Amino acid sequence: MSTARTTHESAVWAASSSRMAASLMAEYLRAALRRPVVAGPPVEPHPARVTLLMAEHEDSRTLPRTLRALSSGSSRVILRYDGAERSADILETADRFGVWATVDARDDVRGLVDLVRRGLTRSSASSGFHTTALAGWHHATDPEASALTEREKAVVRLLCGDTPLDTAAAARRLGISVNTVNVHLRNIRRKLRDRYTGNRQALRDALADAGWLEC
Repeated sequence: MSTARTTHESAVWAASSSRMAASLMAEYLRAALRRPVVAGPPVEPHPARVTLLMAEHEDSRTLPRTLRALSSGSSRVILRYDGAERSADILETADRFGVWATVDARDDVRGLVDLVRRGLTRSSASSGFHTTALAGWHHATDPEASALTEREKAVVRLLCGDTPLDTAAAARRLGISVNTVNVHLRNIRRKLRDRYTGNRQALRDALADAGWLEC
């Protein structure tokens, strides 16, 4: 399948160091969205409204540099990652570089298509908008369990305050592991139900609207 690059902006760029994975994803998205989709490695940038980076095929040592480069442009970056491997580090990196959205590669691919479609239809000038969560770590929970626990409130204060800490620093402050901090974050995101919380600013906005941002 040809993945020749053109100079005009495409709707979607499926970026992966695995050319086969990029081509297969581009073909699937092209059929599902009926929009122009190109494929190629992240080291060969292509102008697109939405960039889908398949991190499961990337070297973890170069992923931060790749995300920094992709996020510096006007394209909305969606990071697909393998939640079974180093997901905490990947989500932290995505948050640091302002990735627009993240999605677990183990989730239903139809959710990814919906997320890409939302990225294409929203105004590029808008920021901090909210949408139905699609990542595996963000689903609705029982209404009776919707209130934040005291530990979750402490995590919110440290991660979303005026001088926010990263997860490692928050873990040290609370005397718990980074993994435990991320478990609390997953639970907080679940309790926010239909709010998009794929990056730190979106999480702050959702918490503020829910009346849970006490810092």
